Amino acid sequence: MTRAHARWLDHAPPGWAALVAADPSASPSHRPEAWGAFCDAFPGHRPRVVAIEGPDGALLGGAPVLLERRGPFTWLHALPRMLPGTPLARAGHHADVDRRVASAIAGLAREQGAVGGQWSLYRPEGPAADPVAL
Repeated sequence: MTRAHARWLDHAPPGWAALVAADPSASPSHRPEAWGAFCDAFPGHRPRVVAIEGPDGALLGGAPVLLERRGPFTWLHALPRMLPGTPLARAGHHADVDRRVASAIAGLAREQGAVGGQWSLYRPEGPAADPVAL
């Protein structure tokens, strides 16, 4: 396992477009333009991206999440309307990225006091997700 770490951002990290282009399981919901469209269409939504980075700062993978606020309540959507927000990863890093993304989402849910949400994991290509990580 790499000595990777998770970092939350309000925007796509450098290298995200290359990651989306390289991962065969990427879907339109992995594109920042889709996040912006959701946030424009649905009140109270804002994008967050968990970037999983190696010890050298290189992007190993990550996943988009939308935070939805209604009054005092927060929901996490990865991504809304059940579009897959599968963690993307560079080849050979899927298992580590899956675990770190799951841990980061759990931490964000605690931090935000989330009352619900969804994470749709659909990876048509590449290794199966580790069910323990999810």
